[in-house]
Amino acid sequence: MADFKLRGGSDGALLLSDAPLDNPLPLTPTSRGAEINLPVSEMTLGIVGMSLGVILGFRGEAQGRLIQPLYPILADTRAQTSSSSAVRLDFHSETAFDPNRPDVLALLCLRGDPDGAAMTTFSCATRVMSHLSDAQIEILRQPRYKTGIDASFGGSVNSEDDPTVSPIYGSETDPGILIDTDLMRAADPKDEPAKKALIALNNAVEKAAVGIVLRPGNILLIDNRRACHGRSDFRANYDGKDRLLLRTMVAYDPWRRSGERRPRSLVQERVGR
Repeated sequence: MADFKLRGGSDGALLLSDAPLDNPLPLTPTSRGAEINLPVSEMTLGIVGMSLGVILGFRGEAQGRLIQPLYPILADTRAQTSSSSAVRLDFHSETAFDPNRPDVLALLCLRGDPDGAAMTTFSCATRVMSHLSDAQIEILRQPRYKTGIDASFGGSVNSEDDPTVSPIYGSETDPGILIDTDLMRAADPKDEPAKKALIALNNAVEKAAVGIVLRPGNILLIDNRRACHGRSDFRANYDGKDRLLLRTMVAYDPWRRSGERRPRSLVQERVGR
């Protein structure tokens, strides 16, 4: 994991296997906010997260829980959220709208999709850029784009207050990617070159994508600076046997951007609560 933290991996992700899980596992919940007792699994993911940096929670999402269960919810079947199932979750950077977004997204699989169809996808910046022209990259490195707020945080649609961002940033040898194919747009609706470059970026992300079906005990670490991620659609039965993951987010150094010892995004609370 030390090499992953330093370099992000060739794919912008790292897969760990055979993580300790609760045995027996409780049934997969079927409603939002359901209480689920997973002390072993939460501790497993917490230890991995804390070995990389500081675990983050966001007050606007899941009541600031540091470790969050992910499972399909009937009301969100076709929503662009992690609780959907019948639609593909489009490629995005985690909390793309927030300048204090996490460095790493960590996913622990407790129960896999019974049909084996739910595929987690990710696409790293270096491979994405190989599918773009120099002219397109030059445009994408400029702050000519806005991105909306995720639905799980309350959402916004084409608000003037949405943050202005550059989808490609960093050095040529170690580029970063910031994208939300559902919520990102050209800041100026009349900026045709920016709009075309964004379409090219979305297409490049698809071409560079790698997919994996997570199995119980797998922990997938995604470098949230060097890669974006998504998920395929799958069938949910809401019978207690659906796919069940735990998610946490990690910052290597949560104070480096804000310059404060208490950044606004960090929630101080006990792991797993």
